[in-house]
Amino acid sequence: MERKREKGDRNYISSSRRRGLAATLLFAFIGIIIFVVGYYLNKKSNANIFTILAVLMVLPGAKRLTGAIILFPFQDAKESDEARIKEAMPENSRLLSSVVFTSPEKVMNLDFLWIGDGYVYGCLGKEKQDLNYMQSYLSKGVHNCADHFQVKLMKDCDALLKAIRAAAGKGCDPEEREAVEEYLLSLIP
Repeated sequence: MERKREKGDRNYISSSRRRGLAATLLFAFIGIIIFVVGYYLNKKSNANIFTILAVLMVLPGAKRLTGAIILFPFQDAKESDEARIKEAMPENSRLLSSVVFTSPEKVMNLDFLWIGDGYVYGCLGKEKQDLNYMQSYLSKGVHNCADHFQVKLMKDCDALLKAIRAAAGKGCDPEEREAVEEYLLSLIP
């Protein structure tokens, strides 16, 4: 049995899509069973509390389906790129892979997002995305948690590798770094 992928794991996108579709089907199946049981218990009448319960089963199913649909255009990051980045990472840093962020205006995809000592660096997943908007959006949120963090997004994995290798630790407070990490994880659906 496959373990549940956490936000930021390499195969989070494909795993989350599968779980979302499976949960949608499960809620639909449960709703149909509730409706049929109520229909036959009430002398083939759909005017009963079971019908209302069956309809309410649509809500969590629709929520899970919406989450899966959001992730459909995006792919998981490459394992080889992840291994190269993890090799270059300093201690006490974290790499989030296969990241999809949602904002009120856009859905954004990053292959990788590195959280280091005073840094948040990332590289784009899909090529046709508004890099300036993404960087501005993430910068505003990160600076609400810790204003001295540098946020920079790159177009490819090689540029991210160079930036990680060049990053010198800023001596950040571990609590601030944790707050930044929690904020970034909260953006992932």
